Amino acid sequence: MRYQLSTRPRPHLPLSHGPSHESTSRTGFGYPPKRNVISVSPLIYTEHASDSILDARRDSMDYLFILNDSASGSERSYNGLRLTMALLAQEPETRVTVFLMGDAVTCAATGKSSPEGCADLEQMMRRLLHQGEVLLCGACMDARALTEDEICEGARRSSMGELAERTARADKVIVF
Repeated sequence: MRYQLSTRPRPHLPLSHGPSHESTSRTGFGYPPKRNVISVSPLIYTEHASDSILDARRDSMDYLFILNDSASGSERSYNGLRLTMALLAQEPETRVTVFLMGDAVTCAATGKSSPEGCADLEQMMRRLLHQGEVLLCGACMDARALTEDEICEGARRSSMGELAERTARADKVIVF
């Protein structure tokens, strides 16, 4: 089915943000103050659009993969990297960021040998860095005495603040 963007006007609905800023909920968190009317105009799709509209939207997807497990033992980080590589192979224009935290920071360590029959994570990281971005939690690196000289070239030290920004900006967040 083909779709087309419609420019049909939508009604402007007031949005309530709950109680005033001074009050708090049962959990103790306050709500933002009430605001004036906010215009809500979602895109409306109707039949017979050109595929280029949908393609342009799909090509600009921004994915954030968060990996937590070590390079050895569990295969979760390995599978997260495999999915990342498969996504980039199918959608080369996709923007991908991989954030390594906890024991997963060891996935970006250089000079490790992989067990026979297992994928070389260092090689996977290098391929990923040609199309995507790899960030490592700085506190997690410090806890494991991993220095910036010991990680793959192109990967870089990051922070929880940057992870929060990337999470808010990403179209999809996938956690392994």
